[in-house]
Formats: sequence, structure tokens, C-alpha cells
Amino acid sequence: MNIKTSITSAFAAVALVSVSNAAGSLIAGWDFTNPGLDSTATSVQATFSDYGSSDTEFGSGSFGTFSSSAGAPTYAVSTAYNMSTNNVITFDDNRGIDVNFGSSQGVLFQNILGAANSSVFTITAATGSTNGFTDFSLTMAAGAQFGGGSIGMEYSLDGTSFVSLSTESVTSAITTGGQLLSFNTGTVDASNEVTFRGTLSGIGAGPNGIGLDNIQIGGAGAAVVPEPSTFALFAGLGVASLIVLRRKRA
Repeated sequence: MNIKTSITSAFAAVALVSVSNAAGSLIAGWDFTNPGLDSTATSVQATFSDYGSSDTEFGSGSFGTFSSSAGAPTYAVSTAYNMSTNNVITFDDNRGIDVNFGSSQGVLFQNILGAANSSVFTITAATGSTNGFTDFSLTMAAGAQFGGGSIGMEYSLDGTSFVSLSTESVTSAITTGGQLLSFNTGTVDASNEVTFRGTLSGIGAGPNGIGLDNIQIGGAGAAVVPEPSTFALFAGLGVASLIVLRRKRA
């Protein structure tokens, strides 16, 4: 290896340890099987995460919250609203316990329970880490109770300023497993927290509604920042290579 190659390799190594991790990681997931969860709940803690303690399940840490603006009861919780769609974790999952979400419960926003139309639900996930992600994804199972409706989705990195993503129609029945809805922020400024906000619309009167289940939030593009000692090592290698190169030219 010549001197120029050594210098190039040194700086390339610095770049390599600073690049983004393209494989998405599960930040938080909800399957609504949390113990004691019922329709009186105003918020639901995430069931799974890679960012709580080792092998995180419900109760191990505050890494994600699902909440709703609807009046009490905020939504119905029942085994009747459990859906099979999106019940396999699609992001890198380091918990080592199970790649499947539970097969117990889902939630339903229904006009017979209250004003489901214009109801807003928010899903917040946080890594608790200083190294943020630059790309966030939300996937979920959504199903129609009779007529169904639509979900308009937005996201925010600070919980205050929201950016619109898209509005998706929910037409597949809960009883047939529902349908997959996917939302992606695209490239954003590095953040260790993201909030998705969904607004329900187009839900008919009476028993019509929209069910949700198997919610997953993943992050990608996490910058891997080298330790100071690593920077020092590469810097020293670069300086030494330059000195040798100058002496050789002299």
C-alpha cells in the first residue's frame, strides 16, 4: 500500500464509522395486549421496544405512548378488533423474544361510542438516546367496522410543528385482518423522538368505525458517532502519513 492509499484509507475509515445505519430499528410497537387495558384508558404504553431494558416488554420502560383526543371512552378495546395484518415485526428487532405481536386485542374508534369523526390519535416514540434517527416509518393494521373511513397522517419531531404525510382510505374489514397502512417521514434532521398524528374522517353514523392494531414505529439513518479515541487514532494516522509523504518528496 503506498502513502497516498494509506491517507485515503485513513479518512475513508473515519467516514465509514460516521455513516448512517440503513437498517431500520424498532423504536416502539403496540399490539394492545397490555395487562389491564380497557376502554377507559386515555393512553396506552407501547408493548415492545428495542430501546427499553433488555428483552423489553410491557412495563419495562417509557418508550412510546398511544393516546386519543376522543371523549371517554376513548375507544373500544376488544379481541373482536384484533387483526392479523402487520403482526410480524418488520424492523430490526434485538429483543430476542418473539417476532410476532400478540393475537389478543385491537382498538376501535366508532361513532356509536362517541364522535369518531375528527378524532385525533397521537403515537409518540422516543429512543432516549442522544444519537437520533434521520428517517422514521410508521406501519399499522387498519380495518373497517362496517363502512370504515379515512386516516390523515402527520408527523412532528418536536411534538408541536406537524408536517402532513398523506390521507389513506380504510376499506378492508377488521374481520378479514384489515389492511396495511405505511407512512414515512423521508430524510429529516436527526431526532431521538417522533410523533405521528392521525385524524379520522369519513366514518358513517352508528356502528361504523375504524380499528387499529399492530402499530410499529421504526427509525433508520442513525449516525454512528466514533469515540474521541477513535478520532484521535485516525487523526494520528493521517498526520503520520502526511509527514512520511513530505519526507519522501524532499
